[in-house]
Amino acid sequence: MATWTQYPVTQRRRSCFATLCEGLGGLRLSASMFSGSGAVATAVALVAAAGCEATTGDAGDAAAGQRVSADASAAGETASSAPDADGLGDDAVQGVTSGDAAEADVPVAPVELPPCLAPSFPQLDRYPPGTVLLFDAAEGTEVALTWNDGEVPTWSPGPELMLPTTPGPVHVHARSVGCEAVATAVTDARIEVADGFASSADVAIDADDPTISGWASEVTHVSYGTGVDETWRTPEEALGPAGDDALATLVLGNGGQVTLGFDPSIRDEPGPDFAVFENAFLQFYELAFVEVSSDGVHFERFASRYLGTVPVSPFGAHDSTWIGGLAGKHPLGFGTAFDLEWLHSAPAVQLGLVDLDAIRHVRIIDIIGDGETLDSFGAPIYDPTPTAGSGGFDLDGIARLSSDP
Repeated sequence: MATWTQYPVTQRRRSCFATLCEGLGGLRLSASMFSGSGAVATAVALVAAAGCEATTGDAGDAAAGQRVSADASAAGETASSAPDADGLGDDAVQGVTSGDAAEADVPVAPVELPPCLAPSFPQLDRYPPGTVLLFDAAEGTEVALTWNDGEVPTWSPGPELMLPTTPGPVHVHARSVGCEAVATAVTDARIEVADGFASSADVAIDADDPTISGWASEVTHVSYGTGVDETWRTPEEALGPAGDDALATLVLGNGGQVTLGFDPSIRDEPGPDFAVFENAFLQFYELAFVEVSSDGVHFERFASRYLGTVPVSPFGAHDSTWIGGLAGKHPLGFGTAFDLEWLHSAPAVQLGLVDLDAIRHVRIIDIIGDGETLDSFGAPIYDPTPTAGSGGFDLDGIARLSSDP
């Protein structure tokens, strides 16, 4: 099985790109990431930029492995067309030498290194007063708050940053330190400090909203969870415009998921970029995580926050102002809005694995709301549990709000 280990170069590169070679937030490099058409170019570019080397066998055998060249043709002999032990064929391993190839090192072609990753954090449009944000970076982090445009940040040691205890807008800043690239590794975001999350009347998207430019056009994957009868396993109901028929939905089941495709793609523009519609009623909110992808392989999840503290019974209700960054908090005919701007600091976005100007896939993952699943801040998420027959998230549609490319 192919493994990826860090190539011993400068300390600067070691620090800045440990996230690539050692993994960050599920982005560990492995052969399985690079299967399929176009995979070789992605593998070569990422591995060469990170200073990694491809090996066969255990990471301890790295010295016997062949380095990956930024120019695939410079890599010398390639693996045979027969699938390897991982079941990967030619398309997955072209340009990467196999363990049976000659053991002489092939020099890595010179590449221009990208800057260190900027610190990432669970970004929402608003947070309760006094929320502590935790920034994640490969090395050290400095953080700051400002209140006015153009105000110069006063930096303090991170990675934690406490938001003000009084409501109002504020700018949060974070930068990586120790990578010799501080100027380009900065995260800036304008957020709102508020008591709870806005009610449905404040931010919900009406299914007839004139800003809707299109709807999901295909189901690329569906996996049903528990507690969903065959009657409700209707993927076609998730396509096209959302409506006012509470029964015309795709029911995912407890823990189920579905991925919908868009053509044209969703783009990051000012304001919300898409909206997810469920068939909630009378504060009976079934919740789901939302993830996006530009290639159908690499997904990035929106941050979430749940402020409720007690379990919700199978037919119980909870307050929509407790719910942030999750789909399903609005009644039938109204969608929960998502802004791609909230993902700017996400590792997959910074690494170029997810292109926010070309989102072609949106994945909805039902949350089993028994408190075992946690939000981005480590708090339990509750929703009506247990449910059966039509259990889990009921997807009515996903609307594109951004303009056509």
